Amino acid sequence: MKWFKLLGLFVFLEFTFLTLCNAQAGLLVLIFGDKVASENFHLSLDAGLTISDLPGLDQGSSGAGFYFGLGTYIKLTDKWSLAPEFKPVSPLKIRGLNDVFMGIEIQDPDAYIKINYIDVPVLLQYQMSRRFSIAAGPQISFLNSSKLVTTGKLSTGESVEIKENLKPIMNDYHFQIPLQLSYALSTMRGGKGLDIKLRYNFGLGDVFSNNELYSSNTSVWQIFVSFPFINSSETKE
Repeated sequence: MKWFKLLGLFVFLEFTFLTLCNAQAGLLVLIFGDKVASENFHLSLDAGLTISDLPGLDQGSSGAGFYFGLGTYIKLTDKWSLAPEFKPVSPLKIRGLNDVFMGIEIQDPDAYIKINYIDVPVLLQYQMSRRFSIAAGPQISFLNSSKLVTTGKLSTGESVEIKENLKPIMNDYHFQIPLQLSYALSTMRGGKGLDIKLRYNFGLGDVFSNNELYSSNTSVWQIFVSFPFINSSETKE
């Protein structure tokens, strides 16, 4: 039932995203000009769902969050392209923890960790066919915030919610390797297109700065739609 709810939320968010894309893409072109809306170099708006885990922790389960950002397409050859991206909304969430970090005695604790990163991936993309492409490359993620939220009851029966800042015990940045499969749902017509992308990011190194206390890398799945904007005069029917 939980995953059906997440899927429903994803569909709703994507529908809302697509209704806004025309105006947003047009605004980008007005700001930056037609030079960022050509077949060889253009921007895209990306949004979707991220499912993340910290596999090094003994407890906890995967959590989901909303993923959003800006993509760039740089054509190198007919088959190869470069795709630097800027993703300011890229949460990593772990649920089902049992008071991992705090020493406070709480009855029936329900805790989760939420980490907010700013992702900057640079992907090298290969066009396998008219609709399918694969991509991979390095990514650096800058830590924006991190907190542990625990709810439950004290021994007195009083309900409590405690928020603990985890940023001091975490590294300021984290390296990942994204692996991506893309499918073009619609071809470029009238300056518009739509791609769906499935990406897996595996972490390199530890997200925690104090490895003697806690240690884990990252494991992140992302499924999102990409709305590239190309000037209609540049597109081919």
